[in-house]
Amino acid sequence: MTALTLCESLLSKLQSFESKPRLWHSKPLISTLTKILREADGMDDLELINRAVRLQDQFLLMEINGMNEYFEEAATI
Repeated sequence: MTALTLCESLLSKLQSFESKPRLWHSKPLISTLTKILREADGMDDLELINRAVRLQDQFLLMEINGMNEYFEEAATI
């Protein structure tokens, strides 16, 4: 829950900038997203799942470096 809240706050801050910031050192964020999604799925809490999926969607919209690879890897599991 703490990681989810922190990531949501980070994205809110990044989205407040006029130009879209580029995050190149994004592996820790993507790793955290993976853990958040797994935790949400495991808890079977619909609100938590929705927040985690919304976070994933925001990562995609922000074009965070490495998200394409994240989905390619997830497709092979």
